[in-house]
Amino acid sequence: MSREVGETSTPPEKRFMRDYTEVITVLVGPEEKSFILHKDAICSESTVFTKACSQRWEEGRELKPFKPLFTGSTAKKHNATEESVNAFPSWSSYGKLWALAHYLDHTPLRDAVIDCMLQKIEALPQLGVSLDTLCHIFESTPQNSTIQRLLLEYTAASMTPARLQKEAEKLPFPVVIYLAWKCTVFTSSTFSLPKFENRWIFHEREKETLRYWDGVMHDGARKLALTAEGFSSYTEPCPQAEEGRDEDLWSYESITAVPGYRDRSFEELRLKSLAQKTTEEGGV
Repeated sequence: MSREVGETSTPPEKRFMRDYTEVITVLVGPEEKSFILHKDAICSESTVFTKACSQRWEEGRELKPFKPLFTGSTAKKHNATEESVNAFPSWSSYGKLWALAHYLDHTPLRDAVIDCMLQKIEALPQLGVSLDTLCHIFESTPQNSTIQRLLLEYTAASMTPARLQKEAEKLPFPVVIYLAWKCTVFTSSTFSLPKFENRWIFHEREKETLRYWDGVMHDGARKLALTAEGFSSYTEPCPQAEEGRDEDLWSYESITAVPGYRDRSFEELRLKSLAQKTTEEGGV
C-alpha cells in the first residue's frame, strides 16, 4: 500500500482537555475570605499559581501571601453610558487589582482591568485621577507598565493649566516628563483621551489579534489586523481612497518606521507618519 505525499507514520499529538474536577481554595484579605478556583484554569493563566500548586509551595493550597493585596473590591464590566461616578470602582481599586494581577503574573486579568478603566474614562472623561491616587499607583506598579502608560495619556488629556500649576511639583516624574514631551512635540493644546477601541495598545497578551477601524481619527478608513508584532496588511478596501481623499492616510510601512511604534497612540503614529511623508516628498 503506497503512502500519500506528506503522510507520516507519526501519530498526531494528543490534545488534552482541561481538568475542571480539581479545585483549590484561596484565602484572600485580612478576613481570609475563601475563594474556590478550578486548578487547571487558574494555573494556565498564572505562573505564580502554577508554582503555588506544586508540592514545593510551603503553604500548600492556602495561598495566604496574596491577602495583603486584596482591597475588598473587584472589577466589574460596566455599561460605558452610565454617568454616575458611583457606578464604577475607584481608580485606587483598579490600581490595586492591577497590582494583584501583576503579583500573580496573570496577564488576562491585567488586560481586563485596563478595559474597565478605559470604559470608565469614556463614561466620565472629565473625572480625572486624584494626585494621591496617581502617585500611589505609580509607586506600586512597574515603570512603563500598561497601567502607567494608560494613566499618562489620561492625565495628559484631562490636565488643565490650573491643575498643572498647582500640582506640578508633586506629580510623578514620568507624568511631568510626558507632559513636557507632548507639549514640545505637538502644537495642539489638547490631547485625545485614550479610547476603549484602542485597548490593544495597553494589552499585554501575546499573539493576540484584534480588529480596529483606524478611521476613528479621520472618518473611517481601512480595517487593520493588529497583532503583538504590530500592524499587518489591510484587510478591506479603503473608502476614503476610493473617494480620492487618501492624502492624510498612513501606510503600514510608514507606521512601522516610527521608532517605538508599538507604544504610541494612533494619533501620534498618524502625525509622525504624515511628517515623515512630507519630508520624503520634499516638503517643509
